[in-house]
Amino acid sequence: MKSLWHTVLMKRHARLPIGFITRAGRRPAVRLVFACALCLPWPASAGTCYGSSANGRLDGGVQLPASGVNFVAYSADGVGLGRTYVHDVVRQIVVDTYARLEQTMPGKTFVYGETGLEHGGMMPPHKTHQAGLSVDFMVPVLDKENRSVPLPSTPSNRFGYGLEFDGDGRIPGFRIDFEVMAEHLFQLSLASRRHGIAIKRVIFDRRLQDKLFNTETHGAELKRSMPFMKGEPWIRHDEHYHVDFDLACRPLSEFSSELRPWTDGRKSRNTTNGRVRPNSAVQPGLAGFRSQIRRLLRQAVTDPGRVKTPWPKIRQGRQSLALPLYRPLPQERS
Repeated sequence: MKSLWHTVLMKRHARLPIGFITRAGRRPAVRLVFACALCLPWPASAGTCYGSSANGRLDGGVQLPASGVNFVAYSADGVGLGRTYVHDVVRQIVVDTYARLEQTMPGKTFVYGETGLEHGGMMPPHKTHQAGLSVDFMVPVLDKENRSVPLPSTPSNRFGYGLEFDGDGRIPGFRIDFEVMAEHLFQLSLASRRHGIAIKRVIFDRRLQDKLFNTETHGAELKRSMPFMKGEPWIRHDEHYHVDFDLACRPLSEFSSELRPWTDGRKSRNTTNGRVRPNSAVQPGLAGFRSQIRRLLRQAVTDPGRVKTPWPKIRQGRQSLALPLYRPLPQERS
């Protein structure tokens, strides 16, 4: 039993000094504390994407903040419907970028659009946004007094997606702030590199790209390095720019519907096909704790490698930080 206990402790507390674990295992009181700790829920593991943005799913998705000091979601209704979920690494990149923009572009207002569902999959009318790696950013705009304001978002203009800018980036009462947009894309690329991934693709209206590339700060660099889509998208991207992040995903065939949580019978924004968890699957508190301990001990004996640790493993697809600022798509490389 001593070796079994030591195995469980080693697996559950792999980052503690070995000597500490060994001494702890000799003390009955400490054993009791660790036994109780085994019953508690552990921090959730990192999110996992499956397939691709055009045909994929997401496990462990997280929702972007509805608002911050200098940003806001495109629609409170969209947030409530669960259409702003992303991979956890993508969330960190987006939030870190906005934090950096507080310093480089103080007083500017940013708006993000739709991203994806909690468990990925199709989200009409989008053809992508299925693996938690896609984010729509609404263009930053100035009003008639040259004040930075959120892009108008109402049901009548499809929460901003129905607006049509002219060739100069203008609509009645507003114009695109291309300098701010260039700074946002530049900071987004830096934040992506800090988190070990790159920007895979940016979709923005080709007729407005020249305005963006002519900005003084980062226009030339964006034109040279940012992987803008060369072809024509299926809809015009003039009121927002679509960004795909380059994160390696597991094969879609490995995604299982069992990964999705059950609903509680009420209306839910989770993509669970309306299923309700059966009462027989719910274990009472103490019995559930005992069952979890028995399961952990049994796994420690039969298959120690499967005993989960409380610290998330290295995220799937994490790459070296030694990345170029941008990574061009294979078909865009000369």
